[in-house]
Amino acid sequence: MDPLIISLLHPNDSLGYETFFTDTLRFLKINIPDPANLEDDISTVYSIIKKHNDYDVIVFASATEIFDYEYMKMLTHNAHYVNNFKHILFYDNGYNSSNPITEWGPINVHHIQNTVTKLIVRTLDRQKYNANEHIIKDKNKVIGPDYVYYIDNMLTSQERNIKFVCLNKAPRVHRVRLVEEIVHRNLHNQGIVSCGYDSIKFDYSKICLHKLQHLFPLQVETTERITDDNDVNQSLSTFNEESFITVVAETSCEQVDHPLMRGGFGKIFITEKTLKAFITGTFPLILAPKHAIQHLRDRGFDMFDDIIDHSYDNCADPNIKVKMIVDQLENLLKLDIEDLRALHITHKGRLDANRMNTIHYTKDILDKTYPHLQQYISNIT
Repeated sequence: MDPLIISLLHPNDSLGYETFFTDTLRFLKINIPDPANLEDDISTVYSIIKKHNDYDVIVFASATEIFDYEYMKMLTHNAHYVNNFKHILFYDNGYNSSNPITEWGPINVHHIQNTVTKLIVRTLDRQKYNANEHIIKDKNKVIGPDYVYYIDNMLTSQERNIKFVCLNKAPRVHRVRLVEEIVHRNLHNQGIVSCGYDSIKFDYSKICLHKLQHLFPLQVETTERITDDNDVNQSLSTFNEESFITVVAETSCEQVDHPLMRGGFGKIFITEKTLKAFITGTFPLILAPKHAIQHLRDRGFDMFDDIIDHSYDNCADPNIKVKMIVDQLENLLKLDIEDLRALHITHKGRLDANRMNTIHYTKDILDKTYPHLQQYISNIT
């Protein structure tokens, strides 16, 4: 692979920039670890852009997060109208309906999608296997770009004893309101629910709509595990494995309080949180931006529409969406544990198919990233 493309495909996790050169083009890549903090970093970013405004291509990259559309517009305006960049590329983990984003007038802003779902469940160093292999003898093992992905056999229906889980580490607004709604309806006693942890400072009183802030943080795992990103993001809790239903509050979701509030992004951003629901063979309820459920359907996931009413997927108001999701949870919880177990047994084949599709979802994104970037560079050369 071209060294330039390799460099472009691996954003750093600290704020800064890198420059690259070909025979005909000069590239400026600005690494923005968390665009949600862009208000704090914007002066530094603008200074970097101005210092290199004689370059040909500017690339905005984030290793683990996404650029909300509003922030993309801010950066595009400065790069193009203030500093005369003609070629602008965003490389992050969000989903756009098309690669070129042309709604912003005469600027051809391009987007290439990465993914944060590359490490799930268990991994082994790739060096232990032939780099040219794609499928090993056991079809449950598939080779990714850096690691071997393991999809373990999920627990049987008989081994599960938890009706539902809703596990949340960072207390983002939409997550707090989802958990509060679950608690308000007294459903939390039928499952495992968490949101926040003791060592993080967060004012729940400004967010809670039912005045239940005194119940937060709700913590069911150790602080040591919760604060270890590699552990909590890339491995499964036994709670995940032992449940029948997973209620997911994704990283991004629209916000009505403040549209640019942390986590208040309207761009679809599928993370390990959603894929854990599939990889453990559970029925999914997902709080995410509008049309995220349809996005998953389009990529081969069975959303069990014959069992769950996902009409909340057409709603852009997170407060309404929360109530609609909890309505569905409440309906499912009318089943006792044995009825849920029977439902799980009935649909084992479909649950297994979702579990295996998690590999294809991630691999499909990664397989397209290199040729997309190669084609982009070819088109502007």
